[in-house]
Amino acid sequence: MRGLYFVRNFSTAIDTYLLHLCSSSKHSKLHQRVHEELHHASTLHCNLIQTLRETEELLENPDLVSEAIEDMKNLKEEIDANSHSAREFLSEQIKQNTPTAPKLYMEVKAGVGGLEAAIFSKDMFDFYLRLADKLSMDLSVTEFKGSIDRNLSNISFIIEGSGALERFGCEAGVHRVQRIPTTDASGRMHTSTCAVTVLPMYENDVNEVNLKDVEFQFLRSSGPGGQRRDKAATAVYAKHKPTGFAVFCEQSRFQEQNREMAIEMLNARIMNAALASAETLKSSTRAKHFGMMGRNEKIRTYNFDADRIVDHRCKESVHGVSDYFSVGKQYFSLYESVQTFLFNQQLDTFVEELIADLKEQNSSCGSAESR
Repeated sequence: MRGLYFVRNFSTAIDTYLLHLCSSSKHSKLHQRVHEELHHASTLHCNLIQTLRETEELLENPDLVSEAIEDMKNLKEEIDANSHSAREFLSEQIKQNTPTAPKLYMEVKAGVGGLEAAIFSKDMFDFYLRLADKLSMDLSVTEFKGSIDRNLSNISFIIEGSGALERFGCEAGVHRVQRIPTTDASGRMHTSTCAVTVLPMYENDVNEVNLKDVEFQFLRSSGPGGQRRDKAATAVYAKHKPTGFAVFCEQSRFQEQNREMAIEMLNARIMNAALASAETLKSSTRAKHFGMMGRNEKIRTYNFDADRIVDHRCKESVHGVSDYFSVGKQYFSLYESVQTFLFNQQLDTFVEELIADLKEQNSSCGSAESR
């Protein structure tokens, strides 16, 4: 009967980390506080598992089977509770160390699909406009190409408000629509895409761009249809020469305000490019498991014929495309699923880093002792 009741799986990331921590004698400075805070939990975890395995031995004795099964059930509950407590602590560490940005630079760009892709880009922008309004956030357009009333090949805008990054950050990526375009007389189903970029604009960023590296051009702002509406050159085109990043801003009627906004937008692009580069190095070993989930990957499909929206990251779907684009309950339902998935992925990554940190430290200690 041995092994029949010992069914709990100790292969979860949290369990693995606690087992490694229990057997580790030294911690690196990188995650030292986290390791120290959870050291008691790791010791308890190892002791409970050892006790559970010893209790399993009692299943060999027919007179003690009932008592052993009851004890094992209680031990498994204690192990789960301890693991859950450790998970809650690590989750709180992530939340405390996750940067917040009250202001975002976003861009929606039409992809494959020609005119239908541009119409879809307009639909996505209208959706973000409704969402920002519902959440009492400010949205201001900085640049657009196309018709703001009909179709957009490209549009850039700023969103400002509490929780902006948490709410809109998960929109970054390729969005796909499947529907019969109003412009197609044959009634054929078309598949089109648009790419959404989300760049946080952090306040008082230490990596602020060096103005000596920026080339400015001042232009007259454009009105409906592309004609120039101002006699004064208030619009600003700014290019960061070392990276080649360029932005255009005509949000304000005053040149200095547009210039300051252009600098913020450039800074956001440069900093996020640096963060993305660092994340690529860090994520290379787990990309085969999760994908990069970056803006070049398809994240969501809107199928009008099936009246269904599928988020490809969390594998969840909702029905009611119209309700979703109206920022109804379907949007909030899918948003919660996506946020849960992304946070769990972030937690798994953090635990993997903690385990790797312990292994590296133990390896270093072993090498030092052998010498």
